Amino acid sequence: MKRPTMPFALATLALLGACEATTLTEPEAPLLAEDPLASTLSAAAEGRGEGGGGSLFDELASEIAGFGGLYRDGPCSVVVVLTDMTEEKHALQVVHATLAPLVAKPCPGGVQVSAEQGEFTYLELQRFLAASRPLLEIDGVRGVRVDYQLNRLVVAVVSRRVAQSVLEALPGLGIPASAVAFETGGGTSHQGRGSRGG
Repeated sequence: MKRPTMPFALATLALLGACEATTLTEPEAPLLAEDPLASTLSAAAEGRGEGGGGSLFDELASEIAGFGGLYRDGPCSVVVVLTDMTEEKHALQVVHATLAPLVAKPCPGGVQVSAEQGEFTYLELQRFLAASRPLLEIDGVRGVRVDYQLNRLVVAVVSRRVAQSVLEALPGLGIPASAVAFETGGGTSHQGRGSRGG
């Protein structure tokens, strides 16, 4: 019997730039620690912002159709990921209006907001993250996190063999393989599409 070929993601593991591995946490965008948006976005994504209730990302998801998350691309500059680019103008306005008062002091010149096409919404990524918990029971899986810039879950593994085990487990968890990227030995490989920069 012919063995199935290894998916593209496994054949290209460790091809892209390094990302820090963590366990089931909200992501940290890969930018300089002194970026004034770093703590604001981290706290917002985790629901530690002012006023309590859901996280800022939850609020943005309720306001913007196809909201896929935010990530920093420079000091005082963020990108909103959208699955529906017809919402771009509205999304830019909402994100700017929401972030401007939160970063007024560290960003006296204001915050710049741009948009980028994504495949998965923030709510889908959160659902996939919650469903991914059993992956941590696979020997050799070091962690799972959401990376909004990649618009994927990133599964940190110790080897290609472990990545194959993860891929085999995904259908039973209801997670599409195209929603997963792998990280091993300081690199990230995308499953199902090309690079999104970083």
